[in-house]
This record gives sequence, C-alpha cells and structure tokens, in this order.
Amino acid sequence: NRNSGIVKGASISGCYAIGSDGRGTLELTSTFGPNNSSLTADYTLALESDGTIRFIQYHPSSAPPPCSNAPAGAAADTATHGEGILKPVLATTFGVGSFSGNYAFEFPGQDLSGKPAALAGVIHANGTTQSLTPGTCDFNDAGTYGSQSLSGDFTFTANNIGTAAMTFVVPTKSQITLNFIYFFVSPADLYFIETDADQNTGKPTNYRLSGEMILQQTSSTFGQTSLAGASVATGTGVDGSNSSAFAGLLTSTLCDGNTPVALAYDENDAGTIASPSYSGTCTVSANGRAGFAGLGSSAAQTRVAVAYLTGTGQGFLLGSDAAVTTGLLEQQSAGISFSSSSIQGGYALSAPFAAEAQVTNLTGQLVADGIANLTGTVDASDPSGTSTLDQVLTATISAPAPNGRGTMTTNAPVGVPTSLVYYVVSPGNVRAISADSGNQHPAVILLEH
Repeated sequence: NRNSGIVKGASISGCYAIGSDGRGTLELTSTFGPNNSSLTADYTLALESDGTIRFIQYHPSSAPPPCSNAPAGAAADTATHGEGILKPVLATTFGVGSFSGNYAFEFPGQDLSGKPAALAGVIHANGTTQSLTPGTCDFNDAGTYGSQSLSGDFTFTANNIGTAAMTFVVPTKSQITLNFIYFFVSPADLYFIETDADQNTGKPTNYRLSGEMILQQTSSTFGQTSLAGASVATGTGVDGSNSSAFAGLLTSTLCDGNTPVALAYDENDAGTIASPSYSGTCTVSANGRAGFAGLGSSAAQTRVAVAYLTGTGQGFLLGSDAAVTTGLLEQQSAGISFSSSSIQGGYALSAPFAAEAQVTNLTGQLVADGIANLTGTVDASDPSGTSTLDQVLTATISAPAPNGRGTMTTNAPVGVPTSLVYYVVSPGNVRAISADSGNQHPAVILLEH
C-alpha cells in the first residue's frame, strides 16, 4: 500500500543466506499487475531463537546481494527503506474456521494527507457465519480521537489469506467501511493491510493502515485485576514531522475507576528528553478494553489513553494525542530482583516501529556477558537509503534498578544512539529508547533472545 497505488496478489520469489551469528541477507522479487511488472529489494536480517526474523531494506553497493534471480528488466527499488518481520507459519492448512474467537488488534498508519492515524480495538470473529460481531474500537486521526462500536465480516481465500471489512464511525465525520487483506501466521496471530483503492487509478482512497491482530488468551478473564502489577509500556508517534518514542512502567493494583494507577516513562520527543510521571485511574471491560484517565497533561494529550488486552498485563496501546502514539504493553516478570545478570546471552536487535521516514532502520545481533557489557554487529539503513553494514557495537549498561530501568552507553555506530534508557520486560526481552538530546528521529529498540 503506497501513495502511488495499491498492489494485491503479487507473487514473490527470492533467496537468503544466514551466518552462524544469526545475521544474514534476503533478496525478494515481487511480480505483479497485468504487465507482470517486477521489483527487486534486498534486506539484511537478524534471526531470533523462535525462528522470527527481523529485517531492514538495504541497497547493495560494495556488498553483493545473496542472489541474482531477478527477472530480466526487474527494477531495483532504491528509493525506499524500511523494516519488517517474518514469522514461521504455524499451521499446514487454514480455513474459515481458523478465524474464530476474541481478537485484539492495532492498525497504525496514515490518513491521505500523510498525518498519523491508528485504529485499535477488539472483535469477535465467528468462524461459522464469517462475521465480525459488534466489538469496540478507538480511532485517532492526528489527534481527532473517539471510541465507538465496530462490526464487519470476512472471507477466506486460499492458503493463509483472506479478506475482511470493518465498519465504524470516524470521530467528527461519518460511518466508514475499511477493507483489508489478512494473512494467518496462526489462528492466534494475523497480519492485516488496508486495500481501499480508487478503481481507476489504484491509489489509496481512505486510510493507509496495517498491523497485527492477536487472539486473546482463552485463559484470561478480564476485569479489575487484569493490570495488577507492573507492565513495560512502549510506543512511538509523530510530533509534527519528527518521531517521538517512549518507554516506561505502568503499575496498578486495581482497575476499578478509583484506585490510583501510575505511569512513569522516559521519552525522546523529537529530540527533547523528558521523564514525566502521572497518576490516574483505569477501568477494564469484560472484552479486554482498558480505559485510562489522568495519564497525561490532559485527556486529549495522553500517550496512554486505552489498551486492548491480549492477556493479563499485555496488549496494544493507543494514545489520544496528536502524535497518535501506538505501542505495546508487556507484563514484566514478577518476583525477580533485576541486576546486570538479568541481561545475559544472545539478543537480536531491531527497531521495528518506525513512526516516520527519517528514522534509521536497524538490525543486529548482540551478546551480553551478564556483568554489564554487550558486544555485537549491527546493520543500518538511513533515510537516504545509504546502508552501513557489519558495524561493531560495544556497549556498557548500568545495573537496572529494582523496577528494571537502567541506562546504556554505546560506541555509537551509525544509527545507534550514544545513550539509551532501557527497561527489562524479562531476561529475554529488553526495550530501549534514545536518550541523545537532539536525536529528532528516535525509535523503540528491541533486544530479544
């Protein structure tokens, strides 16, 4: 889904190479349209222990691509950069009945003027009637924010692919139906991309949204204790034309609308570093929608207005702010006394939630020795499309506080901040943001086993 047009049903072929350190390269050629147009793109990748791959687009200059299987006349895409994810498909067959249950989702993107927009919610997919029965959603278009009901339907096409339509009311506007194509990773994990296009030009006609939908844990009963304890909150948005990223802790005992809930975080707002904290309240509906009050400078300017939970202490975050903050809530390991040894072993590095086009894309592999040192190799692709590969990264960390917060200092290879603030979700998952004043294009950086 590009400004220039929407392409559906492209066929893809390519090849890849992965080294012993879990880093590699990937080349994909897409063939699409009535004239069988082709486009070849190259990527660097980092492999996680569960088979998930984080990748960024790069443009080979001195380093050769992994293969040269592009059809004759195929164009190399040198005008774009970005990042993505590859996940192993966790089933051999899918059908209408595979899409069944209660799902939370978040689809960030842009409106047609290029301003940030995002749709988040919860729906029930009926694998028999192929309906998306009335659920709840929150929609934010550049700060025009509202909550409303949502309904729709879906079809199954073939392999792991289907289509869906969702109808809701855009705040201050009118009812709208958005159309999507979805892809199963598993019956519990789907990716969506909006496909609303002009019949003649093929250009987008509504919004340009895409994202993930997760089956809510069947063992979870949502209510006042669903956010009890601590969860690491992370998110990104767009402040004007520059990105804004935050990472912090949401702590709660009861979401009853009266008991205080605390949100404290570090943020890099387009180069301005701050560490705000707020005290508010929350309520959790039976469908997993968590609404927050008082967690920002005003009701209209909070980075955490609502969460759609996939399980206890975890789910998707959406802000009511003009930056349209979207992100994740992840339950922090309980009963652990965090220390330097909490960060130990191999980690894949990625920054998969770029909020705008000037954010540098990163992948890499690091090893932490458990006594405050990290070493590894990272690849970067900057906004001009210039790629800097095989960079040595060294870093030292301060021992995390009991709440899992710490700081990190690096040798600053291209794209990597000199100073970072990090939060430990668990020994296998660390979240960090740039603490470099003047870094106007920050991102949330993930370290994952």
